[in-house]
Formats: sequence, C-alpha cells, structure tokens
Amino acid sequence: MEMKKIRISFKNRSVEAPDGFRYPLTKRFFNLYVLLALERIEPKAGGGFVDIDCILELPFWEKNQRLSAGKQISRHIKEMERLGRNVIGYVQRVSGPFHLEMEPGDVYLEGEIADFRSLLGLSMLPEFHLTDHGAEFYTFIEKLSEGDDAFNKGRLDEAWNRYIEAVPPWKSIEGKIILWHRMSKFFQLIGALHLADIYIRGAYNMISEMRPINTLILTENRLLYAEFQMKVGQLDKAENLYHEALNLLRGKINYRIQGEIYSGLGKVNEMKQQYAEALSFYRSALSSWGIVTYFHGIQDCYSNITNLYFYWAEEERRISRGKMFATAKNNYKNVNRHAIMTHL
Repeated sequence: MEMKKIRISFKNRSVEAPDGFRYPLTKRFFNLYVLLALERIEPKAGGGFVDIDCILELPFWEKNQRLSAGKQISRHIKEMERLGRNVIGYVQRVSGPFHLEMEPGDVYLEGEIADFRSLLGLSMLPEFHLTDHGAEFYTFIEKLSEGDDAFNKGRLDEAWNRYIEAVPPWKSIEGKIILWHRMSKFFQLIGALHLADIYIRGAYNMISEMRPINTLILTENRLLYAEFQMKVGQLDKAENLYHEALNLLRGKINYRIQGEIYSGLGKVNEMKQQYAEALSFYRSALSSWGIVTYFHGIQDCYSNITNLYFYWAEEERRISRGKMFATAKNNYKNVNRHAIMTHL
C-alpha cells in the first residue's frame, strides 16, 4: 500500500505513517527524512529536491563518499518499496537528487521547525535551481560524484576523466564553479600550484558575478583559497581568508563549515607558533563539530591538539634552555670580569 502522508516527531526521533507504521530508521536516515521534509514543506517549483552534496553535510553522513551515500539511499528505497512504504522519489536512483513524493501539506513535523534545523546543525545548504536543468544536469552530478569517489581513493587518472566528462553538461553557473573547485583541489594534489591558483581565482570571479551571490559557494571558495595560501606558505593571506569566510557565516548556522574555519585558523596559528591562539581555535572547532557529531573532524581536532601540546612543550623547553644558556653566559662574563679586575 502506498502511503501519502508521514509524521516526523522531534521528541521521539521517529517517522510514522498514518496507520501507525514506524519507519525503521538509523540516526543518519532519520536526519535524511528531516532534511527532505524541511525542503518539501516549502512551496518550491522544484518539488523540494535535495542533492547528494546537501545530504553529505548532515550529521552521520559526513564520512561517506557521494557514490556510497547514493547506494545506501538506493538500498533503503528498495527495502521500503518491498514493504510498500517508500515515500522517497528521485531523478536517478543512486546519484539523485531526492525528494519526498507527497504534497507539502501531507508532511507533518511534530515539533518546532527551529528545533529540527538545530538538530541537523544546518540552516544553509547548497541550493541548485533544479527546475532550470534537464537530464544533462543530472549526468553532470553523476560524473562529478564518480570523480570525487575516485579522487578520494587516490585513482587520479580516473578522477580526471570523470571530471572532464562532467564538462559538457555545464548548464548552471553553480555547477561550473563547483567543478572548478574540484579542478583546483586536483592540481594542488599533483603539485601544479599555478593551475590550482588559476582555477580557484577563476571560480571566485564567477561567484562575484552571480546575482544573488550563493553565500555557501562563496564561503567554500574562500576556504579552498585559504588552504591553498597556507600550502604555499602565505600564512597572513590564509588567515585573512579564513576570517573572511567566518564573516560570511555570521547570522547563519552551519556548524560543519564553521568548524572547518576554526580548524584552519588553528593550523595557521600553530604554523606561526602562536600556540595559545591555535589551541583556542581548535577548541572552537571541537565545539562546532561536536554539535553535528562530525566524527572525522573531531578526531582530527584531538590529533591537532595533541601535536600542538607536543610542539608547545618543545618550544617552551627550547626557550628555557636559551634563557639558561644566556644566564650562564652572563655569569661567565661576570666571573671573568671579576677575575681580571682582581689581577690588575
């Protein structure tokens, strides 16, 4: 039996059908249903579709690659179809995008909207104006996802080929910018820094011409350029870019990106040997990522803090040894001066 309505309870962390059937969901899939519901209840021409990139920003999804996440959602859809309970629609079964196959009025959120958004830790998600694109756009997303999966597994030749295959379906400025960001990361990894610089600055120029400007994509651009500047040793420029990204997030809630900014500022200050400031930023990153349970970031942060304390201790010992040497040297000079004076 096909169900046309669902109720999502914030208090019970549950999704139920009108007949009382409770969907068997893990925490990650409950978050997915919440995101799809939040997008669906708003009257949008695109039908509330959500791209894989948005889903990977959710708590408990951040460790997944795009292709892996798409396959998990596809398996879930297949199981719900077997039970006659599926409510998730899609353009392509694995690569998405996905939405709830029901009218906005048939989605009931039991709780405050603000609480649901706070649960996800995200109020600003990448927006793709899907009604402006046809099948070529979804081919672009599929090739981009395959390229990212290969890139993250170190299969660089395959990643490059998938990115190149994603080029022809350029129908939106957002898609082109996102691809240029990928190109910049690719060239950074292989050491072609001049090309990485060209792509990241080219993407920034395109973002600047957008009306309205997509704040999330601009923030990502500033983050990528900060990482690039840090890699080439331009720490002051990197620090300024991180602060620019932080200013872009003011008044918005996006704990995942906020954590990345604080972590970047921590690394910059650590490289400047400003250890107290670095520790403060790492702790801020921990606080942000803890809210959205971003395990990978939390682990990296604890590792960075551990290393920081080691370097800090080494620096203190070096300074202490320097002071002891200076004191001994002065004492030696004073003793010699006294010995010379007494023999005159």
